[in-house]
Amino acid sequence: MLFIIYFINTHLSYMISNYLIIKGHKNIGFVGNINKTASIADRYFGYLKALTAAKFPINNQWHININLEKNEETGDIVSTLPGELPTAFICHCDAAAQRLYTILALKGLKVPDDISIISFDNTPLCDNLMPKLTSAGPQKDYYAKKAFNLMIECLNNKNKVFQKQIQTDLVERESVKYIKE
Repeated sequence: MLFIIYFINTHLSYMISNYLIIKGHKNIGFVGNINKTASIADRYFGYLKALTAAKFPINNQWHININLEKNEETGDIVSTLPGELPTAFICHCDAAAQRLYTILALKGLKVPDDISIISFDNTPLCDNLMPKLTSAGPQKDYYAKKAFNLMIECLNNKNKVFQKQIQTDLVERESVKYIKE
């Protein structure tokens, strides 16, 4: 089961990163403390994989290695941002993206005009932000039903090997700007 979760997080992050690349972003940052949870680290590795495959720069200053949604930062919240900013940030969850919206607004920056933001989990929070947040995540109701049915199948067929396709949705909203070259 852990391999499946790793695959979902890494693959989804790779997909989100490529979405930003398709939208014209070359300078992309990541928000999330990779030392806190395996899922954040997996998402970070998917981001690194996509940027490396595209031969884009990986600027360590663009990795805000704190969990903004947990108020881990010390000192002035605006000082959390690096001096030189990327054109987009990938946030490890929607709550961190919400906090980044606030930090950017305090610095006089607008989403997506100045910086695009995309995140994970696709929670109801996405529709409450201004502009609405582009986010990706598995269809939770769908997977809860699938998991239950798979458990029943496993109990009834102990020697059978099961494979299930993982589906994730990227819900495009208003937080990502297309950059023309």
